[in-house]
Amino acid sequence: PALEVPKQDFIVAPPLVMKDQEETDLCAAYAITEISEDQEGVELSPEYIFAQAKKIEGKGPDTWGAKLEHVAKAAVKVGFIEQSQAPLSWRENGRNLIADWKAWPDMNESAAMHKKDAYFEVDGKYDTFDNILATLWKYRDEKRTILTGAFWRATWTIAQDGIIPLWDTNGQFGHAFKFFGMKIINYEPHIVAQLSNGTDIGDKGIFYFPRR
Repeated sequence: PALEVPKQDFIVAPPLVMKDQEETDLCAAYAITEISEDQEGVELSPEYIFAQAKKIEGKGPDTWGAKLEHVAKAAVKVGFIEQSQAPLSWRENGRNLIADWKAWPDMNESAAMHKKDAYFEVDGKYDTFDNILATLWKYRDEKRTILTGAFWRATWTIAQDGIIPLWDTNGQFGHAFKFFGMKIINYEPHIVAQLSNGTDIGDKGIFYFPRR
């Protein structure tokens, strides 16, 4: 229950690696990889899970981005490969090649070592903000962090100290990221989010969402 969430800061799992997708459309793949890394403790390949999500989508590798449900299904059905094992990367091979699942060798055995058992929707009897915090707190021992997304605003990117300001509809675009803790700022709880856009934005790549 939300009432059991502590009044002080907590982090479910510190980010293993702060990633940078640059201008690619791999945000969902990066976010689900960051979430799996919280439990696996080893750096994983976002390109591989992106290709598997495109295969599940079934529309071909050229379509833009990936749905959250598709990367989640890929995490359960296929799994992840370690970054050190990845034969392809978008920086070396280009986005279109790594998105094509047929371009990858058979790595099912390696991926199965980091396969997820299941995924769940965050829900509960509170509002969205408290449901998220209650879920993070309840499953902190299992290091379960949360895959989510929003219409990211341009003004959020330049937010001072990573604190998300009041709603703004200017320059918005779909973006996936990870929730992984709570931070008290000016006596108010904020949900802590890890992006995949490097460390030059926000609080070294971390952002804080207030209830509003």
